[in-house]
Amino acid sequence: MKRLQYSILFLTLIILSISGLVSCNEKDKFDVQENYSREKAIKEAPKTDPKVLLEPELMEAFLPKQLTNSEKYPWSGGFSSDDFQTWSTVATDYVFDNRGFAHAAIFDYGPGGYNDDEEMIHQMPEIPGHIVTRIKNSYGPGYLAWIPDLRKGRIAFLAADRYVIKIEIDKLPDYIKNPEEIFNKYDLAGLVRAGDNRVNELNKK
Repeated sequence: MKRLQYSILFLTLIILSISGLVSCNEKDKFDVQENYSREKAIKEAPKTDPKVLLEPELMEAFLPKQLTNSEKYPWSGGFSSDDFQTWSTVATDYVFDNRGFAHAAIFDYGPGGYNDDEEMIHQMPEIPGHIVTRIKNSYGPGYLAWIPDLRKGRIAFLAADRYVIKIEIDKLPDYIKNPEEIFNKYDLAGLVRAGDNRVNELNKK
């Protein structure tokens, strides 16, 4: 009887080991495909000329000027780069009277420049525990991922195929009914116009 139990246990371990190997191989295959797709997208995207990027101190003017009953902290930002791309960033925090906050940022990747958020913004992610809805705006696609009970979530938006808008929100006060009110306080028209002017200036040289 014991020999039979040991045999069954041994066979079970073998099956589990094989299943694990298959699962790992499938995951590795998926990771390779995902990395290949990302590298392919990066190679096909136009290389960003750093001169076309808007400076953080210029982009700061297009962040929300103020939010109701909040303290706006000094902005931070700069230029970043990796092996594939260069971008500029500006961000600031708004702290509400209930100790909730909103972290608002702008990323400039240049006209048509590749960014890791673009595919997710277009497809809309599935985030456990969040209600995900599409943001409708003439400047591009975006989404709101929200937890109503906690008044917590995030907004991501791709403006003019160039700028990524990100907002992280926690404990949003009840007097701000809709988190999109924060997004609507961005000056997207001014941001896009400033970028177009920069491109036109460089083209004249």
